Amino acid sequence: AHIGLTPQYLHMLGGFKVQGKDEAAREKILADARAVQDAGAFSVVIEGFAIEMVIGVAVGIAGAAVLLPIFRRLTLPEPSLYPLRVLAGAGLVFGVSALIHGSGFIAVFVVGILLGDAAMPRKGETERFSIGLASLAEITAFIALGLSIDLDLLRDGGLWLDGTILFVLLTFVV
Repeated sequence: AHIGLTPQYLHMLGGFKVQGKDEAAREKILADARAVQDAGAFSVVIEGFAIEMVIGVAVGIAGAAVLLPIFRRLTLPEPSLYPLRVLAGAGLVFGVSALIHGSGFIAVFVVGILLGDAAMPRKGETERFSIGLASLAEITAFIALGLSIDLDLLRDGGLWLDGTILFVLLTFVV
């Protein structure tokens, strides 16, 4: 069963546009998915998702093909600008993909994979900057997750025991 952006209703939906942007539209897509599941459908295909991923991969490949020669030929006056150039390229690829209704995250991921092994000037500085930025993003994500914890759940004594056992297993065994 097909839900979301279905080709037979393309003109009624206003063309190739992302569906489910507001709460009511998301609920309609989920209700449609549950209905076809209850009707015995073998699988459910969410049409807009595949299009967004394909566009993201295509923009990522094209972005890498455009950015690599620029990164190799363009010399900058200061070594500290090279990581910022890569960050600007990632932002540009994300923006282009989002403008044409693709996944910016997939596009940047593909660019990173394709450019990651390519020879570029000042690659060491760029990699060190990227590692520091990734560590900062990881800390930010864990802080955001910590702030989303319902403190009433922590009052349950059994939860502390489960958490401690999981901590010991992940830290010392796995």
